[in-house]
Amino acid sequence: MKIIYKIFLVILILLFIDSYGQKSNTYNHLSESEIEWLNQNKNSIKYAPNPFWPPMDYIDENGEHQGLISDYIKFFEKELDIKFEKTNFSNWNEILIGLKNSKTDFVGAIQRTKEREEFLLFSEPYLKSPLVIVVKNNFNFKNKDEINKMKLAVVKGYASIDYIKKKYPGAEIIECEDDLSAMLKTSLGSTDGTVTDLLSGSYVVEKYGINNLELATELNYSWNICFACRKDLPELFSIINKLFNKIDAKERKVMYDKWINTNTLHKKSYVEKNLNKIIIITAIALICLALALGFNFILKKKIKKRTEELYEAKVKAEESDLLKSAFLANMSHEIRTPMNGIIGFTTLLKEADLTNEEMIHYIDIINKSGERLLNTINDIIDISKIDAHQMQISNEVISVNETLFDLYNFFKIQCDENKVNLKLDLDINSQETKIQTDKNKFNSILTNLIKNAVKYTEKGEITIGFKKENDHYLFFVKDTGIGIPKERFSAIFERFVQADIEDKNAFQGSGLGLSIAKAYAEMLEGKIWVESDLETGSTFYFTIPLSKTITEKKDNYYKEPIDKLTTSTKKLKILIAEDDIISFTYLSTLLLKLGHDIIHAKNGKEAIEICKSQEDLDIILMDIKMPEIDGLEATMEIRKFNKSIYIIAQSAYVFEDDFINSKKVGCNEFLTKPIDKNELIHMINAFIESK
Repeated sequence: MKIIYKIFLVILILLFIDSYGQKSNTYNHLSESEIEWLNQNKNSIKYAPNPFWPPMDYIDENGEHQGLISDYIKFFEKELDIKFEKTNFSNWNEILIGLKNSKTDFVGAIQRTKEREEFLLFSEPYLKSPLVIVVKNNFNFKNKDEINKMKLAVVKGYASIDYIKKKYPGAEIIECEDDLSAMLKTSLGSTDGTVTDLLSGSYVVEKYGINNLELATELNYSWNICFACRKDLPELFSIINKLFNKIDAKERKVMYDKWINTNTLHKKSYVEKNLNKIIIITAIALICLALALGFNFILKKKIKKRTEELYEAKVKAEESDLLKSAFLANMSHEIRTPMNGIIGFTTLLKEADLTNEEMIHYIDIINKSGERLLNTINDIIDISKIDAHQMQISNEVISVNETLFDLYNFFKIQCDENKVNLKLDLDINSQETKIQTDKNKFNSILTNLIKNAVKYTEKGEITIGFKKENDHYLFFVKDTGIGIPKERFSAIFERFVQADIEDKNAFQGSGLGLSIAKAYAEMLEGKIWVESDLETGSTFYFTIPLSKTITEKKDNYYKEPIDKLTTSTKKLKILIAEDDIISFTYLSTLLLKLGHDIIHAKNGKEAIEICKSQEDLDIILMDIKMPEIDGLEATMEIRKFNKSIYIIAQSAYVFEDDFINSKKVGCNEFLTKPIDKNELIHMINAFIESK
């Protein structure tokens, strides 16, 4: 046990000797007074790092001391086996004030000046950095004489300010907080240049990637970088001077190479200044070359493809020309044929020896010819609006059952005359179905399909109906007519097609009805198709999405056919605003026979004046297009002083916008010319019933 104690004691003695030897070795270059001073003050020695003078001396974003001086400080601390106290200042000016006021003891990097010698002791310079002027790449710096005309950014408190003021008194000095802010001003064009030392300027350009700056010139002045200590601390000054001298050349080079790089900031050549442009031009040239090399191959393929497309287009154009020619020929036929009936039989009506039966027969032919002509014109207008994309969707809630009953009643008379049975396929116990859709387009689809069935069915029956399926309602018109070949199922929905049929089954008509029905069905988010067998009949189907349907309790929507409507016996006072004498004569004759009083206005201005002077008017039949003031403007004026009078707009215009605009200005109803007698009577009866 005694042996162990002896060994332990020997080890302690050896450790003490080693520690003392090391400390003696640390201080062996110091004098006794320096060692004594160091022992008394080693816990209170303060140094002030420059907050921003990279790469020499600066504080990083984490608050850590960095740079060449940082490595020197670490070396001093290691050699003296002490820890210096770091005193932080926001800028260089504050450091100088702190040294004057004894707030800190020494700095590791400073330029010697006469003013500073009054309160500081300076070591011999340990590093030199030439003073330079940095400018933008595009700044036209010719020689040093230019400096007198320049606006220069310089760090506040730097010795270089005195040098510039003395050497170049014409220069304008802009003081900045640090080298980064000074060089950014130059980069952004706020100053012509920055005065800095080569070491700091190179570091800032490289560190912050300020690539639009270059070295303009070196000045005949260098920063001789020294260590400096307060004058009242000569012992500390002597100690640090000795420590500087203790750093050997190899170790100095390692520290220097770690932080210093002066190659970044230099006077740029033409190639360096325009490197980005050269790269872009070279890239464009290479791209153009690649395009040129591939152009022949691509061009050959395009020429081949274009040739094929032109050939196909030529074939289609020839087909289109044939179809259009056939269509125009058919339109000419469809217009001239009913006109021939109208003009011919009108002429025959003038003959004096006609019997009553012959007159009725001729009038019936004229009436049917007029209806045929009107149908042709309506089809042409509808297809034109579809092509011009002027068809608008105007959704409203409509009753499916009521609509089908109305169409059934309308076509029942014609089918009875043709001895064809017209049937309505509805479940009497089913709930009433309502859909939110465009009423006019929905009616037009069904009307075109029923007309088509009536036209091609000479015997048998036609069935109109609908049924509910998975996600839609399926509407159909079924006939026992001539049928359609399967290869023409798609073609019949294309325009001009009927005009292209050259066989015994080509019937009168524009050949546009199914094309219009198809366009409308797609507008209403549905689809349309046909199933057919020759000589057996056809069934046309179209759908309306189920999401647009509303179901309610069923009502009885059966109505008398429109020609059986009775006229009211109530006498009305009616103003007819109409500039066309023929249209006025027709309307006045019709209404006088019904027992009503008639007043005539030849334009909108007269209509307004009559309406003001005669407050007992019941109805106005307002033509839309009239001289002086048109019908829409006249209606707006009348509505300013008479909100209750019943106004029926009448117009030869058939576009949906005309109907919408008439409603906007205050018209109650809208009639299109030629005006149907029964439709007018129906509107007048509705007005009387509402009273």
